Amino acid sequence: MYNHARTLLVNLTGEDSIYTDLPGDELIPSTFTKLNLPRYITAIRSKLFGAMPDRFMLNYRSAQLLKIIQSTRLRDYVTALDNRITYDVGNTTLYDSTIYTPTVVPFNPNQTARLSVIGNSSIPDAHGQCGYVFQLYYLAEDLTIDYELAEDGDTFVTEAGDPIALESITSAYLTVKRLTPPVTQTKPVVNVVSGLSNVIDLPYSEYKVRLDTEQANIGWTIKGFLQPQASMLDLVTQLEAVTEQDKIKLFGVVKEEPFLTFYNCWQNHPNLNYRLAAFTLALIYRTEAIRRGEQ
Repeated sequence: MYNHARTLLVNLTGEDSIYTDLPGDELIPSTFTKLNLPRYITAIRSKLFGAMPDRFMLNYRSAQLLKIIQSTRLRDYVTALDNRITYDVGNTTLYDSTIYTPTVVPFNPNQTARLSVIGNSSIPDAHGQCGYVFQLYYLAEDLTIDYELAEDGDTFVTEAGDPIALESITSAYLTVKRLTPPVTQTKPVVNVVSGLSNVIDLPYSEYKVRLDTEQANIGWTIKGFLQPQASMLDLVTQLEAVTEQDKIKLFGVVKEEPFLTFYNCWQNHPNLNYRLAAFTLALIYRTEAIRRGEQ
């Protein structure tokens, strides 16, 4: 896939070094600053990336779209913008199933309690929020937690630095914090029978958890990614729903090259790859025109 085309698609401010902490991260030049895009471009992007895409969704969908372009003869329009190839088109990192398995990390390495994640992952394509982080606190006292507990060796401490020790107890208070949008906090009822709790919802998620414990003053972090599910046909269908007014702004009232080629391919080509590639290229080229101050 290609540097500048991808940079325009993800539209994230660049850094001097390559991103490394999220799957699909690639080099974004430090000279590139996130563009303030007009409403019609934002509306079109929401059809592809979702309403509030996080960086993982931007990585995932851009990889899909650029791979589709690469499969067509329209690929030369990408290299016309920038002939640098920054990574392997055949890279399958984003399709590794282990990425999409929830990771559970206990706050305290000495806690014997276990937490099981059950249920199926939800589909993130509409909202674009693929990454999720939850923190669960199971405390002996009903505390109002409006801050994150910090790990400190074998204990974790309050904001004031006071240690909270492990405690054996038959009942306690659970707080579930969702740290990724939509950020929220719940205090579900927990009933522990023979060391196993009832099923507990993770907010704005189809995942649920169960606690296997009679121990309190413990906690866990749950994190991971939801895998986008939209097919090529789904994306084309979404783009067909773009208003005519927005399509005119994208392709131009008087259609000049290369937008004339993109428009004709989108409107008339029988192959879905070419239709989706053409619309994506129109988005890339219009974004480049905005970056150059030509709009």
